[in-house]
Amino acid sequence: MGYAKSRIVSFALAVIFIIFLLVGCRQVEDAQTQETFMFSSFRDIPGITQEEIEAIDAAREEFNYFIYSALFSTESFYSAGGGVGGWSALLCEWLSDLFDIPFIPKLVEWYDYIDSLKHIDADFTSS
Repeated sequence: MGYAKSRIVSFALAVIFIIFLLVGCRQVEDAQTQETFMFSSFRDIPGITQEEIEAIDAAREEFNYFIYSALFSTESFYSAGGGVGGWSALLCEWLSDLFDIPFIPKLVEWYDYIDSLKHIDADFTSS
């Protein structure tokens, strides 16, 4: 008799588990209907002032590129092709497109990272 009860309890738990899975799927569908905003230029960003636009334009005239220094991690690594991969590379690509000036990701070890901060070898860092 104990075996039959354990099978009934197991079946009931399995049914409850499946119900929770189905309810969870509906919530994911609702979350996917949110809109995303993409700007093709920093000039399109709502609330940007003329002073900020002029400061960005001045920086673009003064610098040919910006270095984005990042430590090796799951966000910054060498890809199979030898380039930089991960979130840091995607961020640099997005910033380059947004500001129309190259943001170049540079991967560094911890000891080089500290030295680059001391000597201001990087314009931006991941930290």
